[in-house]
Parts: sequence; C-alpha cells; structure tokens
Amino acid sequence: MKRLLSIIILLNLSGLCAHAQVSETAVVSATAVGTTPTLEFSPSSKFSGDFRYRHQETKDNQKEKRRVHRIMLRIGQTFQIQPDLKFTYRLLTGTANNGGNTSIAEAGKTQGSPRYGIGVDHAFVTYVPEKDLSLFLGKMPQFFQSAGKNQIILDRDISPEGFGAQYKYVFIEKVLDGTFNLASLWVREKYDDTFGEDQTDSFLNVAQAAVNYKFHSDYSANVGLGLYSYTAIKDGKPNDYTVQSAPDFKGNTSDLLSNYAYNYEISQKFLELKWASKPYEILLFTELIENSAADNSNKATVTGLALGYDKFSIAYMNQKVESDAVLAIYTNSDFANGQTDSRGHILQAGYKMNKNAVVNYSVYNAEKTVSTLPTKIVLSQLDLTISF
Repeated sequence: MKRLLSIIILLNLSGLCAHAQVSETAVVSATAVGTTPTLEFSPSSKFSGDFRYRHQETKDNQKEKRRVHRIMLRIGQTFQIQPDLKFTYRLLTGTANNGGNTSIAEAGKTQGSPRYGIGVDHAFVTYVPEKDLSLFLGKMPQFFQSAGKNQIILDRDISPEGFGAQYKYVFIEKVLDGTFNLASLWVREKYDDTFGEDQTDSFLNVAQAAVNYKFHSDYSANVGLGLYSYTAIKDGKPNDYTVQSAPDFKGNTSDLLSNYAYNYEISQKFLELKWASKPYEILLFTELIENSAADNSNKATVTGLALGYDKFSIAYMNQKVESDAVLAIYTNSDFANGQTDSRGHILQAGYKMNKNAVVNYSVYNAEKTVSTLPTKIVLSQLDLTISF
C-alpha cells in the first residue's frame, strides 16, 4: 500500500513539472514571437485656473485720476477623450469680448458687494489627425503670432469663434522650423428680421506663416507674414458688433450715414531677434501693419525691447496706429482707451514670486485723436495673478 501511494505521488509531481515546463515553454514562445500586452487608452482630464487682483489708475487729459480695484477669475478644464481628440472649456468673469475684469463696487452700476457674472470664454474641440497638425473648432484661444505679443490687430483677451488649423514643420532639426496658421472666424451673423432676408455675414479670415531660424545655440530669428481679412464691415455700424447706445467708431473713419467707410484687409509683417542664455533673455522686435482696403491713414507700427533675468522681466513698446490701420473694436482696449488714430508707449515690468504667483506693473502712455486735437490718456495697472 505504501508503495502504491509513493508511485501515485511521484506521478502527480511528474505531471506538475511537465505542466510547468509546458507553461514556461508557452511563455518563452510568446516572447519569442514578440507578443506584448496591448495597453488600452484611458481618458483623463486636467483642471486649471487663475485669479487676478488689479489696482488701476486712469488719467484722461484734464480729468482727475480715477482709481479702481478690479478682479478677474478664470477656471477651466481639458478632457483628453482620445489620443488625438480633446475638449476644453473655460469660464471667465464679465461679459465684454476683450476682458474679464469686474470693477469692485463700480459707481452707479451695481449695489455694494454684488454677485459677479461669469460666462463661457472657451469651448472648443482640438483634433490632431497627424503629429504636427492641430484642428480647432468652437470658441478658442488665439493661436496667431505677433511681434513681442503686441495687441494692435487683436486684443489678447478676445476668444475668437469658428474654425482654426495650425501646422508645424521642421525643415532642419534644431535649426529651422515653421508654423502655419489658418482660421475662419465669426464676427457677426446678420439677418434682417423686418424683411426676413439673410444678409452677408461678417467674418475674420486669417492666414499666417512664421519661420524660426536658430543660427546659434543662444541666438534665433523669427520672421512672419500674416493676412487678417474682414468681410462685410463697410457700410455697417459699430453697434452691429458691440453693445453701444450710439455708434462709436473709436478712431475708424465713418461715412455720411454713420457707417464704416472701409473694409479691413490687414497685412502683417514682423521680425523678432532673440538671445537667450539662462538666466538672461533679450528680445528685439518690430511689426508693420497695413490695411489695403483704406485709401490713407491705413498703417500701424510697433517696435520694442524685452529683457528677462531670472524671475524679473521688463518690456518697452513704441507704437503708432493710424485711423484705419485696424478694426478698432478688436484692437488693444488698454492702449488709448481702445482707439485707433493713436500713438504712444507701453512699459511693463514683472516679478515671478513663485511657481503660482506673479506681480506685473504696466503703464500705457498714449495720445488719441492725434490727427485732429490730441488727447493724452495714461493708464497704469498693478496686478497680482495667482494660478492654480
């Protein structure tokens, strides 16, 4: 009996060893043919936002200085739905198209300590069919370039609506690359309710190409051309596009019927020269702008210098904007009170307190209506921005 039990135990052990050997062989074979587990994509999301507290002073010609305190809040989230597809939204205080500032206890507008409004600033889809090609659809951030990030053509706070595409191409690795931008953006959908007629809508169509050449480990040059073409602006009124009680052309030329006298076919040429060797950075830049649809007073220029050292930065711009160089309702709202037919200087300084906190001080020293009777307007802003 004991002998029989010994034989059974030996047979079972032999079977286990054989099974283990087969299993090991199967693993080795699987490895030999290169079979690897397939990792399934897992959707993800990322939340972000920032809060800004601003002290602002405005001095307009003979008027006394006006001091206000303002706040701005932005919160948003990006959902990575697929490796090539994501959706982003962002909410922003205020209702203006060119800013999210809300003045604290503004005189004559709200009761003390009111509730602040917040609305949709971004809501767009990004599709990446190829590595270097990105397509955008919805209400999106600006992805166009300008020399020294100037805002003569477009105020940086404006979030355009429509379709956009960006393609990046490397001509020579680590030496020469290009960025190409296209967009078709809504300015105003037009329909005559009285006569039930569909009218020509106003669009902003953009085409831009920029080439960056790195001719040394520390030196680079960025050269770009752009075309910003507005449709169906001529013969329209400013209050077709903005909330105004009466037409305010903000420096643009009007005709005898108080309509826009011109369309806006704006060409852009810019150059940036950069030297960067940590912790130092120097940027020289210039940009030329011209509206070919206007007969005269149709040019704008900006030249500037930006310096950076560790956590400190300082920048200076000198700019001149003739009456019909750009569409005024879209230009920088801080310079000359958002008017064309203006000239002056911008000085900005910043200090990065830590990873999430930055202090900036800006002064916009400008003259508006320079073609007739110049009016001086000085705007200063002290900002504390916290990002999260």
